[in-house]
Amino acid sequence: MKVFITKPIPETGIRLIKEAGHEVTIHDERLPLPQEELIAQCLQHDALVSAGFNKIDAHFWKPVST
Repeated sequence: MKVFITKPIPETGIRLIKEAGHEVTIHDERLPLPQEELIAQCLQHDALVSAGFNKIDAHFWKPVST
């Protein structure tokens, strides 16, 4: 499973996710991701850890055509 984390979290959390056998990608820039970029990242990952201020509203949950 590929997990996307929206900002750095304590190393313990990252280690636990990795030890469970998951691949981790972390957005490590200071500014939060624009919603469209967050959606794009979610489409490339299986799970999201939303840390900080991320706009997750009805637009985020809108079904995506594949």
